[in-house]
Amino acid sequence: MRALAAVVATLWLPAGGTFSSVRPAGNELLLSGYAQTGTACIRATVDPVRLKLLRTSRGPCPAPRVVYDPRSFWAAVVLGNGRAVFRFQSYSDTQPEWAFGPGALWVYDVNTDRGPELARVSLASGRVVQRVRMPKMFRPLLAADLDGAWLVPATNGGLGDGSQPQPLLHVALGATRAEVVHRGGRAALWLLAHGHTVWMEQIAGRTTVSLWRFDGTKGREFARPGYIAADAVWGAGSLWVAGADAHCTTEAFVRVDPDTGRATRVARVKTGSCEPLAGDPHALLYSHGALFFLDEPWLHRIEP
Repeated sequence: MRALAAVVATLWLPAGGTFSSVRPAGNELLLSGYAQTGTACIRATVDPVRLKLLRTSRGPCPAPRVVYDPRSFWAAVVLGNGRAVFRFQSYSDTQPEWAFGPGALWVYDVNTDRGPELARVSLASGRVVQRVRMPKMFRPLLAADLDGAWLVPATNGGLGDGSQPQPLLHVALGATRAEVVHRGGRAALWLLAHGHTVWMEQIAGRTTVSLWRFDGTKGREFARPGYIAADAVWGAGSLWVAGADAHCTTEAFVRVDPDTGRATRVARVKTGSCEPLAGDPHALLYSHGALFFLDEPWLHRIEP
């Protein structure tokens, strides 16, 4: 693996909450998370070039959000317009997953009041425009692109029937059921969709990993990476993947050619936790020519 020398800068984030998401907002970055007190969310606006905090605020949590019933195990996924996507029974392995795709928000839960279900919400109308009854898949990774939604079990998830190897599922726009497009390994470490292409790092056993690319529903294994990653984003025509070392003290960042799988190590950054990229749903971002990632209470910028 080749290596590059990157410039790393760090911003100390304001107290009062836990930031879990970083997104582009025009010429700025918008960080959001939950305040330490009350039910409001905390936001921070950052200049990505100077890596300078511009302002902070509190307000209603961005959609979607989970609203819990204090008298039962039932909860609801609620949109910004107040509409509920569905109700679900809330346990440790039944929390909802969601992902934004072109013009749509996709939301999945394994234990809704209609059983396992995937819903597509139109970002234009704010209404549910597609519902698909799904296989019983616990703790999946979910991604969306121009062709629909993709689901695969994470390392702490799987199918309800315990079957192996694990499937990669695809739900096309307007479809009424999920299609199995691949079976392999025991889980996926990360799943990334962009345009009409999906990439996935699959793990079998404890350490055997392989990199897969799917064009539409046709897939191929095209690399055996010399790293084990936890998350990936798209930016500047490349895949940017990240993963902690065995001692949970350093996060390694690798640039991967999306066509060949050729990897270039970009940087290693000391972190404050074992899973700094476990934020929901966007703790890793490529924007303004740099990688940004949240590692509470810091925001790191990596300039390749």
